[in-house]
Amino acid sequence: MNKQEIVVNRRTFYWSIRQDDKFLPGHTFLDIISPDRKFHIGYLLGSDLIIVKGSEFSDLPEAGLQWQWIETPIKGQQAAPRLIKNLVDWALSPKEKIKRLHYKYIDSH
Repeated sequence: MNKQEIVVNRRTFYWSIRQDDKFLPGHTFLDIISPDRKFHIGYLLGSDLIIVKGSEFSDLPEAGLQWQWIETPIKGQQAAPRLIKNLVDWALSPKEKIKRLHYKYIDSH
């Protein structure tokens, strides 16, 4: 995994692209992680799905206890700085509602 560094709102994050071989074989994820690993999300490229893996995620009190699959209003096909910034900003901003999904539903999504 080749990690790249990006600064969003004066915070450093690392991002990388990976092929999933466990839950969704053949699908590509964009992982975004803070240096302390408290912020950690996996975005399924080209979709509206995020896996919240870390404890730092706005309006998701159970974040960090177990992975949470949720929908995001942000979509992107390629890992570009703008997509990464938008995902980080959205994840750390207050939300009115969070739609959670069960990972078994994801394969047909």
